[in-house]
Amino acid sequence: VAAGSAGLHVVDITNPTAPALLGTVDTPGSAADVRVRGNYAYVADGSAGLQVIDVTVPTSPQIIATAPTGTATGVDVTATLAVVTRGGAGVQLVDITNPAVPVLRGSAPSSSSANDVVVSADGNTAFIADYTGSLRAIDIRNPSAPVVAGATPGSLGGYLFDVARSDSFVFGADVFFVNGVPIV
Repeated sequence: VAAGSAGLHVVDITNPTAPALLGTVDTPGSAADVRVRGNYAYVADGSAGLQVIDVTVPTSPQIIATAPTGTATGVDVTATLAVVTRGGAGVQLVDITNPAVPVLRGSAPSSSSANDVVVSADGNTAFIADYTGSLRAIDIRNPSAPVVAGATPGSLGGYLFDVARSDSFVFGADVFFVNGVPIV
C-alpha cells in the first residue's frame, strides 16, 4: 500500500476479511502509487522520485535504490521498464533491468498534468491520465525516445486523475463527466 507520508506498507491479504500489516518502510517522500513486480515494489514517492524497495522479506522491506525522476505521482512497470508520471513535467522512463541500479531513459511531455499511468499488456504503450489533457497514449518501445502516439479530447475522454486497464480497455477516473467513467 502506498501510504503517503507513512511510506510503503506490506499487507497480507490471504484472508481478505482480515488483512494484516506485515511490514513498513518509511520512504523519504510521500508514497503516492506503487506497483509490484517479482520481489520489488516500485513506489512513486512524490518529491523523492521513484523508490525501488526489496520486499523479499515482507516483514522487513528495504529501499535498495532511488531514481531521481522529479516529483513522482504514478508508476507502472514492465519486465525492464518503470514508467513514472511527474505532473506537469510529463512522463519519465526508467530502465529497471537491474532494480538496484535504475537508469533514467527518455521522457515525454504532458499537455496538462500527468497524474497516473498504466502500461498495455504487450508493454508497448503507456496510457497516461493527463488531467485536462485527458488520456494520452505514449509509444514506449524505444525507452530513450518515447513518442506521444495519440490523445482523447477532454470532451470525449474526460479530465483524468487515474487510469486502470482490463484486457484491451482503459478506464479513467474523471472529474469532467459527473458520475461517469470514460472507457477507451
